[in-house]
Amino acid sequence: MGDILPEEVEKVSRRQKPLNLWSIGFGPFWTNNLNVDQTHYGASLGRHWEAAEEGEIRLNGFAAFGGGAQFLGASAGAAWLPIRTQISPILGARFGAGFADSGKDNVSAKAGFLMGAWGGVRLFRLSQAQLEFAFRTDLLLHSNENGKPLLYGVELSVLFP
Repeated sequence: MGDILPEEVEKVSRRQKPLNLWSIGFGPFWTNNLNVDQTHYGASLGRHWEAAEEGEIRLNGFAAFGGGAQFLGASAGAAWLPIRTQISPILGARFGAGFADSGKDNVSAKAGFLMGAWGGVRLFRLSQAQLEFAFRTDLLLHSNENGKPLLYGVELSVLFP
C-alpha cells in the first residue's frame, strides 16, 4: 500500500440542499432627503436560502416609519459569509422596488427601483436558529426635490426554519 498522490484525488461535486430560513428583524433607522429628523422604527421579513457554504440568497420586505414619514421596500439579493464557524461576518447587496414619503407638502413621495447593502455579523451560523446584527442602507433610485431618499440604520434579526 502506498501514498495517495494529490493528482489522484478528485473532489466529488454534488448538489446540496440549501438551508431554508425565515427572518424577522427590528431596529432604528434614519433617512436623508426626506426632511425628517426623527428616528424611524423599522421591521423586516425575509426568506433566506444558504445555497453554498459561503453564500446565501435572500428575499426581503421592509418598512420604516417615523415623524410622519415612511420608507417601504421589497428586494432580492445575495450575501457572502466568508467564515463557516458559529460566528461569521456577513456582507450583502440587494436590488428591488421601494417607496418613500416624507409626509410633508414640500417633499413629494417617490416610488421606483432601490438598491441596498448591508454588513454585520451572523451568530450561531451552524445552527438552524441564527441571530444577525447588521448595518443596513437602502437608496431609492428616483429623486424628490431634495435628492434620492436614503434609509440607513441597524437591525437585529432572528432567523429560524
